[in-house]
Amino acid sequence: MKKLFALGVLFFATIALAACNVTPEPDEETYALNIESDIDIVYNVTPDGPYTFGTDVEVTLESYEEGYAFTGWVDHDDALLSEDYRVELTIESDVYLEATFETIDDNDDDDEDNDTDNGEDDDTDNGEDEETEPALFYYTGFEDGEKAAYADGHVFLSDEQWFFADSLIGDLDDDQRVEDYSVRIRDGYIETDFAVSGVYRISFMYGRYLGDDPSDVMFHVSTDQDEWIQIGETLTATETFETFELTFDETLYDAHDFTVEDALYFRISADKDDERVNIDEFEIHTIDGDTPPADDNDNDDDNDEDNDTDNGETGEVPDHIDTDLLEMELDPYYESVEGLWGEELINGLRAILWEDLNYETYGEARYILQETDQDPDNPDNVIQLYTRDSVLGDWGDPWYGIWNREHVWPQAALTEPTSGNTSTGQGSDLHNLTPADPDENNYRGNKYFDESGNGSSYTPHDEAKGIVARILFYMDVMYDDLTVVSGAANVDNYEMGDLDYLLQWNVTFGPDAFEHNRNDIIESYQGNRNPFIDYPHFAELIWHDHPFFMD
Repeated sequence: MKKLFALGVLFFATIALAACNVTPEPDEETYALNIESDIDIVYNVTPDGPYTFGTDVEVTLESYEEGYAFTGWVDHDDALLSEDYRVELTIESDVYLEATFETIDDNDDDDEDNDTDNGEDDDTDNGEDEETEPALFYYTGFEDGEKAAYADGHVFLSDEQWFFADSLIGDLDDDQRVEDYSVRIRDGYIETDFAVSGVYRISFMYGRYLGDDPSDVMFHVSTDQDEWIQIGETLTATETFETFELTFDETLYDAHDFTVEDALYFRISADKDDERVNIDEFEIHTIDGDTPPADDNDNDDDNDEDNDTDNGETGEVPDHIDTDLLEMELDPYYESVEGLWGEELINGLRAILWEDLNYETYGEARYILQETDQDPDNPDNVIQLYTRDSVLGDWGDPWYGIWNREHVWPQAALTEPTSGNTSTGQGSDLHNLTPADPDENNYRGNKYFDESGNGSSYTPHDEAKGIVARILFYMDVMYDDLTVVSGAANVDNYEMGDLDYLLQWNVTFGPDAFEHNRNDIIESYQGNRNPFIDYPHFAELIWHDHPFFMD
């Protein structure tokens, strides 16, 4: 269905829907639908014209000027066709359709009120009769959330949960934004996981990601997060950051079979491949003047109380955390996370890791791994991860099959696995790829890591245990939809483990010159580092409340 927005023209100027660039089939007669109104109107027509004989068409009045009441649709002979906002037609010739209105006159009611109680009661009556002023119910500038990957996932913004599909929160030079951050949608959407009733107005800012061409932006509403209805026109996101604003008046509610009491969910989407858009300054106003904003500053006292608890973000440092670790001076690459722990450290590291990220393709990884995992005693060889065997490093014939590319965090547990040698992203992250013996790689499969090797888990060579732990820690911090867990891991939930053993391995089998060299080379290609190789104690500051550190 094509969304049509037209301004009604005074003196009944005709708005013709016949598209001039559509060429009818030879010898096939087509007809036009013409819609008239003497006030400004917005309407939808399904399907688009021009039309052949017998085509069924539906016209829906969506909104019109204030101060008028809709009286119905009439034809060219002023015959009433429908008093509803929707009218259905069967095209058998050129059709003329007029939306008719009458003026709303409130003077009579006002005169009656003034004639009766024009004394002290006048103030009371007028106060009760005045419309309730719309109030800001919810606002987010996307400043307090963290989502650095396009993978689907949830994020909290102004104390409410959203769902992001193929979207992230960005702050690159090409991201249009009001303050530090805005949403970047690639070919997906963002939607509220909370519903609001009594909606009066929705607004947000939109524009194209400046490195891309213009794209389309749509706004949708749903009562169940299952069936979504587009409201308003399809917007064109350009280099100008513009404001979209939609008032939920009686006409809009009626046209889409909503009521003021309905709790509504909201979605903003983009649908052009590789043409990204930015969204910022999202607001919901309601008709309830007593409803406070969701991010009202009155909540500061409650937040301060929460921060005093051991939540791993702010507030008093728990006694079991070694303050010497917090006071450690870090290399300039990590200076922005000095003194942080828990969730704040995770968020700070994630921002660092994504700042200069430049994925190589999965195909290029075949040759980069020959350099990152080169045998220091034999430059022609690579070291296989799990067995620590040294084998010929040349990927090309006739040596193909001596080693393969292992995803330490298995592909089955990634939200963005590789789709071939040209793909880039989570599945081509060099920090997670290592050379491995094909048979050993197959035996490991998707198993999580521990010391038992009980059929559901896998135990690598001692020299590989610390490497494995730090790779998995990196993946957990790098991608907010991946999680290292204690005990058995469920790959379907994008989990990997066992954290109980990984924390031990990180301490017992610390990084050596081979691992540091690997980190340096990956940075030269991909633009980021594995922080747990540079500072293994980051694991203790993040998982500080794990029994391994509490005992």
